[in-house]
Amino acid sequence: MTFQRSIKRSVLISFSALMLGCAQHKSMDMYNTSIQSDVPNAGLSKVPLNVGDVFTYDNPVERWEVAGIAGQSVQWRSPVGDYKGTGWSTLLPKLRWSNSATEGTRTLDNIVGSLHPLEKGKQMSFIENTVYSRPGSTSASRWSCEVVGQATIVVVAGKSDTWLVLCKVDGEERVLFNYAENIGNIVRAIYIKNDGTQVVRQLTAYTRGPKTN
Repeated sequence: MTFQRSIKRSVLISFSALMLGCAQHKSMDMYNTSIQSDVPNAGLSKVPLNVGDVFTYDNPVERWEVAGIAGQSVQWRSPVGDYKGTGWSTLLPKLRWSNSATEGTRTLDNIVGSLHPLEKGKQMSFIENTVYSRPGSTSASRWSCEVVGQATIVVVAGKSDTWLVLCKVDGEERVLFNYAENIGNIVRAIYIKNDGTQVVRQLTAYTRGPKTN
């Protein structure tokens, strides 16, 4: 499936498995910044988020709050006790997570290029190496992402001017993000599954915490 065909079919991907994976076990020590010292920022010169920012998504419903920012690491929590850790850019996969079903860590290696500041044609590639501590397993994937354009869209949370970022995983188109710079996060996305089906996910509400940066 090509990007052009995806747009014609209004394909929009859920990024649940990428950005909104969660965590419930505090044994992961999400606030220990010493274990997250090598965090890619994808070209951002400052963090676009504030402690206290809250983002709610649908399909499935999840609510994530920025619980802490230390260096280039952002720690998130949900009302059900889940945790995850990301870099400044939510366009990149999460780096730590834990929930009732799984927990693990991830590194992004062999990074080439950057996505921020966003402009059409910018590209970034990396190797995603993942270690699942529960259940025990490992995986590795090659990512290649490109800023392919801009679009003004309306989601439940409101109207947003967004950048379209298309990511391939191991050569296959897997995710298309609508990223809004004014809130520093994804407002809509598509996840293309192995069988070709798509799941639409969108931002339904957000509130900003006190500005500190």
